[in-house]
Amino acid sequence: PRCYLAFHERMRSFELRDDDVWVASYPKCGTTWTQEMVWNIMNDMDLETAKNVILDQRVPFLEISGIIETVFEKIAENTKNEDMAGVLPMEDSMDSVNNLPRDKPRIIKTHLPVEFMPQEVLENHKIVYVTRNPRDVVLSYYNHWKILEGYSGDFASFFDAFVEDVGGYYCPYFPHNFGYWKMRNQKNVMFIFYEDMKKDLKSVITKVTKFLGKELTDSQIEELNGHLQFDSMKNNPAVNKQSTIEGLGLVTGIKGIGEGKFMNKGKSGGWRSKLTEDQITRIKAWEDKNLAGSDFKLQYE
Repeated sequence: PRCYLAFHERMRSFELRDDDVWVASYPKCGTTWTQEMVWNIMNDMDLETAKNVILDQRVPFLEISGIIETVFEKIAENTKNEDMAGVLPMEDSMDSVNNLPRDKPRIIKTHLPVEFMPQEVLENHKIVYVTRNPRDVVLSYYNHWKILEGYSGDFASFFDAFVEDVGGYYCPYFPHNFGYWKMRNQKNVMFIFYEDMKKDLKSVITKVTKFLGKELTDSQIEELNGHLQFDSMKNNPAVNKQSTIEGLGLVTGIKGIGEGKFMNKGKSGGWRSKLTEDQITRIKAWEDKNLAGSDFKLQYE
């Protein structure tokens, strides 16, 4: 959004730390899941904190203050602080990152494409990038825009915008993925797939743990695997964002906001029963066009 421009200028002076760890993705690709996995690996399986401290406090979303529209800022200004707690960031999101303790590595969430990221981060900081097939992404992103942004259009219109590369913040999908995919062989980058996490989460935990230079015992991997299962995540108030969603609905009064679940289905392949034959044909053509000449391969289950 246009409101991001001022925030982007501030990125030039953002204070980096050598041991920062970044969780990056296009929206709705398994970001929350990956954040929780990386935080627990980096914090030696401190599940007590993971179940009691909101994930957005443990792993701040760097640029969220830069994409909050003016209408929400005005609402925040006119609402009692206690009513806004956990709804919109009460602290500037860049300040939230800067204020994290210095006695251990920061873990930072971002949806920024490589073009907007500091070069020092891209070259030297550890980055875990997670992706997901766009057929499931468009379904999840539609749910996101309804319950968090108050989108009142139908899915057909949202789908049209998505495959025309104008559907929501951070579009278009493919250039975002390609930017990080081209970096996947750098020693500081790990590129993972949501679908692999669904198929064999323990294997992904093991790879990410090694990448981060940490060690977990077999029993800890098993414990983290259980903690990261969809039902566990969906029922964990520290990660399911339900208080945020319900709070937004309460303080904004905008129809649609707060009327749903942030963690919706948590499945791969839901597009098969949700998209029409015409939509499947169109999104496949869009994929083929963008993937032509690329070695980037999507997974659909």
